[in-house]
Parts: sequence; C-alpha cells; structure tokens
Amino acid sequence: MLCNQTQRIVNLVKQNFGIELVENEKGGVYQCDKTNRIYVCYATTVAAFRIDNFLNFKRIVDGVDIHQMIYNLSDDCDYEIIDLPNASKKIKLTLCEIIHLRELLESAKFAL
Repeated sequence: MLCNQTQRIVNLVKQNFGIELVENEKGGVYQCDKTNRIYVCYATTVAAFRIDNFLNFKRIVDGVDIHQMIYNLSDDCDYEIIDLPNASKKIKLTLCEIIHLRELLESAKFAL
C-alpha cells in the first residue's frame, strides 16, 4: 500500500502526464510524453527517468543477488541500498520489495 504522500504524487502524475504503463498494489510506472520521462512510483519513492536511465535502473535492480540475500544470515543482507540513476537519492529495499520492484519494472519494460 502506498503512503498518503506518495499516493497524492501518483494521482498528480496520472492527471498531468497521463499514460499508465503498469500499476499494481505496490506501485506504478507512468509515461509522460510532454517531458519524455518514465515515472516510477514505488513504496514511498517517486522517481523520474529518461528511457536510458530507466533501463539502467532496471539493470541495477535485476543485478541484486537475491540468492545471497536469502541464504546469508547476517544483518547486512536483510536489505539492499540502490542508487537511483541521475539522482542524489538512494532507496533501501528488503528482499520482498526487490522482488516486487523487479516484477513492476519488467512489466513496464514489456509495455514500452
């Protein structure tokens, strides 16, 4: 479930930019023809990407070793910190969040 602030931003993105590529209960990906951006709204994060940055972000998320996260019992492997391309922002994701984000990004890439 998206937090209230993120939900307001998602609604604003939908109204102003319009094209929904994919949406599920965890977030959504939207395309803006005016700004040539892809908006990824996930959990408490809303990020705007050019198409090449979106594909780079997808590669970064796909590159996370989930098998290591599953089998490593140390606290360091409970989450992964991912840099957003061309942004001074990082997101901290658990194993389940990474899997959900991968599904969302894969569906969006297919829709492009």
